[in-house]
Amino acid sequence: MTPLLLAALLAGSSALPDTDGAEDVRDLVTPVERPRVRAADAVSARQLSIMVLPPSQLAGLASGLELDDDDSGVQANADVANDGPRKCRTPAALGRMGRITGYGLDYQDDDLSRVKEGAGVVGVESRVDLYRDQAGASKALRRHLADERRQVGLTLGGVTFERLDTFDVKVADEALGFRERSRIGPYRGQSATIVLRVGRLVGVVDVRWVGGHGYEREVADLSRRLTTRIAAVLAGRVREDPVTIPTSRVPAPLTGPDLSAMALRASDLGSGAWVTSGEYVQTGGAARYERDLDAGCGGAPTFVRSTVTLGRDVEQARRAFASESATLDQAATLVLQGQGRAIGLFAPARSEPLGVGRAGEERRAVRVVSRGVARSEFAFAVVRVGRAVGVLVLGRALGAITDREATELVGRLARRMQDGLPAP
Repeated sequence: MTPLLLAALLAGSSALPDTDGAEDVRDLVTPVERPRVRAADAVSARQLSIMVLPPSQLAGLASGLELDDDDSGVQANADVANDGPRKCRTPAALGRMGRITGYGLDYQDDDLSRVKEGAGVVGVESRVDLYRDQAGASKALRRHLADERRQVGLTLGGVTFERLDTFDVKVADEALGFRERSRIGPYRGQSATIVLRVGRLVGVVDVRWVGGHGYEREVADLSRRLTTRIAAVLAGRVREDPVTIPTSRVPAPLTGPDLSAMALRASDLGSGAWVTSGEYVQTGGAARYERDLDAGCGGAPTFVRSTVTLGRDVEQARRAFASESATLDQAATLVLQGQGRAIGLFAPARSEPLGVGRAGEERRAVRVVSRGVARSEFAFAVVRVGRAVGVLVLGRALGAITDREATELVGRLARRMQDGLPAP
């Protein structure tokens, strides 16, 4: 699981020295012939999946980077809602704005090797979103830029957004470009982004880097490539398969109780919450289901993940509980300090016991508090009910996780497991 604030670094803030003398990016994007396509009145899910740029179209920028499975693939409104600082949009709100769905490929410096070295591309992304009509797609371009401008000067989740420069782009039906500078503690970063529209499709190309070398020309080239590829897909000239995205998803077991009914639901977090993902995942043989939730605008913890594992019998579940309990401290250290410690994001941090009442038959919880650059709190809890073992992860940026809310959510998870188990 990528730490919340570490994700902010890789999503647009990286380490590099000041570059006030960097080349002006205006006019780097030269005009190209705009594709003669219809208003994209019939776009399939498969077409979206092959419109985004595969590695062969990234001019080597993705070399050495890993495809991030969390940020790649289908991007439904629930996946991108409430996505970004100083704005809060629910999936329903995005639907009212005309967004239908999207698809993206995001390559990242997952082990932070380039961040630690202070040089190179740390992220490259291409994405295509589908809107109901051209008017909604056109508004999405302006909204994208307005959202970025509103965050300049703010420090959110340990990331200070220092500066945004726009530049003209002459591709597709319309387009805009901007370069951002950010700081996270002693580190500085830049990203260059171009957002373009082809009919009712909105495309995005984004490059994030560290070091003194700029990549504005490269992102300009990617915008032309994406425009051309969208037109080619719509014209039926691209027949290749989509890029394979690694996944731990497995089919639901054919027998046994429905574990999806035992995980926390959006209703457990209050009105306005929604599910961002839910799936059965690979384990060492036991059935396991995992669900991620977003608490919504101003809701309870920013990140909520509940996982339910079903043992063959109570004795196996007891062993599973003991194993999960023994790894709580290790998990806390891994999530908050493993990668983050390398660039000083989360240190110093401390781990402390967390009271969660008397939920289930066995339970244990710890809280990790960071007072470093990215002031955050995470809570990790494990609870057993019969032969079911639940694990709960809570995360909040710039805020505390109270004993009361942790106790309440662990209790709700225990009750969900109890209700989902067959009667003895």
